[in-house]
Amino acid sequence: REDGCERDVFSLIGPKRFELPWRQLEEQGWIATVLCTEVRVAMSEPTMERYRRAVLREKARIAGENEDKISMTRQILAAHPDVPTLVIGQFLDQLEELSQALHAPLLTGKTPQDERQRLYEQFKDGSVP
Repeated sequence: REDGCERDVFSLIGPKRFELPWRQLEEQGWIATVLCTEVRVAMSEPTMERYRRAVLREKARIAGENEDKISMTRQILAAHPDVPTLVIGQFLDQLEELSQALHAPLLTGKTPQDERQRLYEQFKDGSVP
């Protein structure tokens, strides 16, 4: 969690009651087939210097919000123009910036349920970028 309140989750929603590997759900056809590929994005020298000086928690954020990830995301999307794509991230500031750069919708915890459902339906039928 971006707000650092990971431990509050269990007091708010309770412990996990059931776990099923997502690959099993994929194999059984309950969710779409997924291809996960790690793409490492180099940091600019100023960003790398900030990263080197940062404490561990800050390092994760600096790496996660690496400004060069936007251009890499554009390259990946350009290489696969006909593939429906969801971009999932951890840091809202970065996701908002990426949403604007790509002219793509952004879903967050603040997105109303009806808008969320509309966007999911548009994604499924291919009418949303």
